[in-house]
Amino acid sequence: MNFKNILINTAPTTHDLVLIGGGHAQISVLKKFGMKPIPGLKISLINKNLTSSYSGMLPGYIAGTYNEEDTQINLLNLCKFANARLIVDEVTGLDIFAKEIHLKNRVPVCYDTLSINTGGEPDIKKIKGAEKYSIPIKPISNLIENFHKIKKELKKIDNVSMTIIGGGAGGVEIALSLKKFLDLENKKEKNITLVSRTDNLIKNSPNSVHKNVMSLLYKNNINVVLSDEVVEFKKNTLITKNGKRINSQFNFLVTSISAPKWLSDTKLEITENGFLKVNQYLQSSNKNIFSAGDVCSVKNFNLSKAGVYAVRQGPILYKNIRSKILKSQLVSYKPQKFFLSLIGDGQNEAVATWGPLSFRSKWAWKLKRYIDEKFIRTYNDLKFMKMESFKPHPNLISKNNLTDPALAEIKCLGCGAKTQWQSLNQGIISAKERRKLGKNDQTLKNININSDVSLIKVPNGKDIVQSVDLISSIVNDPYTLSRIAALHSMSDVLTSGAKPVSAEAIFILPSGLKDIQTRLISELISGCSYEFLRHKIHLNGGHTSEGQELQVGFCINGIRSKNFNFIKPKVGDKLILTKPIGVGIILAAHMRGVASPLDYEEALNSMLTSNHFASKVFLQNNITSITDVTGFGLARHTLNLTKPFGAKINIKDTPKINGANKYLNNGIYSSLAKSNKEEINFNKNIKNENSIIFDPQTSGGLLAAVDRKKSKKVISELKENNCYAAIIGEVIEKEEFELN
Repeated sequence: MNFKNILINTAPTTHDLVLIGGGHAQISVLKKFGMKPIPGLKISLINKNLTSSYSGMLPGYIAGTYNEEDTQINLLNLCKFANARLIVDEVTGLDIFAKEIHLKNRVPVCYDTLSINTGGEPDIKKIKGAEKYSIPIKPISNLIENFHKIKKELKKIDNVSMTIIGGGAGGVEIALSLKKFLDLENKKEKNITLVSRTDNLIKNSPNSVHKNVMSLLYKNNINVVLSDEVVEFKKNTLITKNGKRINSQFNFLVTSISAPKWLSDTKLEITENGFLKVNQYLQSSNKNIFSAGDVCSVKNFNLSKAGVYAVRQGPILYKNIRSKILKSQLVSYKPQKFFLSLIGDGQNEAVATWGPLSFRSKWAWKLKRYIDEKFIRTYNDLKFMKMESFKPHPNLISKNNLTDPALAEIKCLGCGAKTQWQSLNQGIISAKERRKLGKNDQTLKNININSDVSLIKVPNGKDIVQSVDLISSIVNDPYTLSRIAALHSMSDVLTSGAKPVSAEAIFILPSGLKDIQTRLISELISGCSYEFLRHKIHLNGGHTSEGQELQVGFCINGIRSKNFNFIKPKVGDKLILTKPIGVGIILAAHMRGVASPLDYEEALNSMLTSNHFASKVFLQNNITSITDVTGFGLARHTLNLTKPFGAKINIKDTPKINGANKYLNNGIYSSLAKSNKEEINFNKNIKNENSIIFDPQTSGGLLAAVDRKKSKKVISELKENNCYAAIIGEVIEKEEFELN
């Protein structure tokens, strides 16, 4: 193991670098920080999605050359490589004086140094009817989503008409790729029109480029309207400035972009069009804030909004952010005078341009594919450092200990020195000030730095039910981790038939400066309070400590009637599960850097789903044989529930998180899975994918034994309450675990 990297990972956090947007420049910044980290630097990326679409491959995707996954940069893995946290949210504002970034769905995020690379937004309000009847090309993630819908609509249509509004390389490529797409769909009649407001399709380029592009468009039977512009969108009709009416069912808008609206309220210097002004160092009027790509305008250069500039800005942006943090000399950005332009049809031909030279050929398309695919591989094919753990001397380990989870190369997280007083106090104050839910300002009550104990008033005829749980940092975002930990901790109290009423927190924090820990505590309190406020639970206080890694837990106190009657399961009862399993597998795949963003997102959404409504349905139906499926896996928790009887599980009926089977078949599983299997003495040979029954879950679903006569009714009520529900097996006479 590299001892230097151990020191880097354990250095106290002293500086917050936040990147807004996973654009072409900032993915370069992330990778370079991953290759050369700064001890004590914490990096956060804020992006609307877990992936970033690469615009260069969009025409190939439309034309059927690439699938959607081929065009996506995996920000989840890139952030893991850079030891950065990924916050999936939308920026709504920026306070440069408080150094806070305001987000749509959570409390503000603080920064010391900030970089913005969000790209632009479609300027659709300038054209009448565009908001209702146009399909903006940007953001690309929205276009891909809309394209899925278009594909479904086209199945009902034989004669198709499409119009691309806006010339330039983008408009030409979209027109050509749509034609290739319609050819694949075998439509009887296809009419594609490209409208450009200029007489030269590719602005500021030699006439030879225009001729080559026009010849490629005509070869593909695409109608071209020059020196005209669309002034109004109507249903299935476009009206141009010159009075032309174009019949068109699908209208793609490739006109100029506008800057994000929140930029205008930041007090930063911006252009007349609202784009952020930056100097030769890619630095804004506030020296702590940098920017690159379409969202900014570089002083003394009139650059077009093209991805080639953002790509070249990436290394300079990284150097200057690093230099600013380390207080060293910044370097100037100098845009390239010429760059290779490749305008492709998405399948087999492209127009290549370098300075005054331009030609059209199949070779140019092959070159474009090579460049684009290499770019994607640069950020998706990452070489993660080999994950190792210190082990005892070999002579101290017996054969019986070889499968012990403590000796695993990669240990399962989740299911597992006092912090400075000032950090805790300021963190609580900060969380109280920021806590907002929707339109209603809801301040946090019953949080006090002196609350080492909590008073629980127990009404007459009631009992206190108490449970404590602690999870490790299974996600790299403290706010989200705290939400998951809160939901996870509630489940044991819910399954006992009690109503959770109060909680005490346990925060184990990595070492950091006072201000950094204040921010961390504020995010943790804000995250758990989001869930506690929704469930009407009071956070009464808690305890903090310092450790090597972040861990979050809660002691949950619930109230239950003294007359609560626990009804034991009986043979023949149906087993109902309320969440899919496979969380541990997905997290293990993520730790190895191979998890699909979509699979990870499904696992995350599962962990962020409350068991409150499911438990309410069960209890209203007088069902009390309930457990939550967590660290010991489905098999062990099932036997705990059905004891003194056994259980038969139908694996085909058991819901699984997408991708879990694939990772199991590739030998990826949680370090606790083997131990869970040994615990129930399960010796039968089963398929790799069926070993998901031993997978440990964090914030897993509920499992209940339900009388077979009630089972259909209960399933129906669960679904009415938007709960996942599936009958996965039944209680059997013999005390063993059967798998069908």
